[in-house]
Amino acid sequence: MFTGVASGTAPIEFDWDFGDGTTGHGAVVTHTYAISDTYTVVLTVTNDCDTGVVEHEVVVLQPPEKHTIYLPIVVRQP
Repeated sequence: MFTGVASGTAPIEFDWDFGDGTTGHGAVVTHTYAISDTYTVVLTVTNDCDTGVVEHEVVVLQPPEKHTIYLPIVVRQP
């Protein structure tokens, strides 16, 4: 989840470039990256008076692999 915060005269627009060819709009957006990599996220905030741009580097890592280990179970018979 990405959250943009700005102060100024309304209306304030929030436009996101997630660095992987996709974009979003709004102060709070959710984005899922498909590939582990380093991305530069760009937030452009505008109103009738001005435009502001902020860049932030995001490192996306693969989730750890899950391994299942099966161990033999020996049960003693009475």
